[in-house]
Amino acid sequence: MNKRKHASMYARHVVAVLAPHFTDLQQEATAMVVTAAIERHLADPDPAWEVILDSGYTANWRLRPAVAPGQVHVACYRQPYTSTDREREAQLTALLHLKTS
Repeated sequence: MNKRKHASMYARHVVAVLAPHFTDLQQEATAMVVTAAIERHLADPDPAWEVILDSGYTANWRLRPAVAPGQVHVACYRQPYTSTDREREAQLTALLHLKTS
């Protein structure tokens, strides 16, 4: 499978896995924008890249580049950062990688 097709499939999987947890991703227009952003990031990785998953006003939950090339992970930026946030962050990232590997 070529790299571009793999990136497209991965991006769609990321959005599908996270949509039940972030209601904005259930809107078709938002899902398309986030999918395209992930595809662009995978084609031209940037360590500063991120996508906000929740409200733009709070921006507590984001997609960020993963340590492994060609992947993304869920990151929480809520202050204060609690153990509940840490657990949810780990669970969502694990679910994401389980479903997209």
